[in-house]
Amino acid sequence: MHRLMETTLVLLLAAVSGSALAQSGPEISPQIVDGEPAPTGLYPAYVGLSVQGANGVRHLCGGSLIASRWVLTAAHCFRVNPDPPGLQANIGMTRFRPQIEATDQVAVKRILIHPGYNPAVYETRFWHDLALIELERPAQINPSRFMRLSKRAWHDPDLQTELWVAGFGVIGGRTPDALMHTTSHRLEDAYCAQVPPGYPTTTYTPDLHLCIDKAVTGGDSGGPVMQRHPGGHWVQVGLVANSLYPPAEMHTRISAHYDWIHEQIRGQH
Repeated sequence: MHRLMETTLVLLLAAVSGSALAQSGPEISPQIVDGEPAPTGLYPAYVGLSVQGANGVRHLCGGSLIASRWVLTAAHCFRVNPDPPGLQANIGMTRFRPQIEATDQVAVKRILIHPGYNPAVYETRFWHDLALIELERPAQINPSRFMRLSKRAWHDPDLQTELWVAGFGVIGGRTPDALMHTTSHRLEDAYCAQVPPGYPTTTYTPDLHLCIDKAVTGGDSGGPVMQRHPGGHWVQVGLVANSLYPPAEMHTRISAHYDWIHEQIRGQH
């Protein structure tokens, strides 16, 4: 029976790749895509979270500025250390070396982890993987440049919609000098819900996650998965959470958590 289930799974994935995606979705790259340096100023709401390490400042995770005092990021960034030393939000960050370049740099006041996040339970360890960071003071940035969020599931992208991912994910064992970005697309849920033999068990839940087709690396976590609104602004539809296997990525669905986010920052701009 176990062999039959494995065979069925492989056939299912092959069918999704060879038919549904070939007909209605994008061409899939089977390898990690590092992207290219992002043009300066393209992502004014991107936030690089840095901490004080043993050998100086190091990049921890990505995030996005959604209000003057609030940054949205991934909860798992604080799983090992819930209060990392020297945590700083680098607003509109574009470079890490030779020194951090950002529109503004603000210290962190507190971190709010989503109450449903519980990495100790294997079956649900990537559910509700998001956190809010309250800043010590308002970021010095025009409110028109705050990241906008997908509010409801029907606003989320279809398989043809071009998405963008930006971050400082490790390349060749090293944090890149400049902010990197690349295009991406949604995949059919089957890619993330049914993982081939030899890979860790998935915890993908369509109501809570988006299945995306580009691999990310350490340091990209917490960063935004975005689509470009016809008006020119960015709308965040996902939050970088977990790689499954090439080419499937399981990321936190923003629309599923919009109400919680809004409740925490209500009345604060």
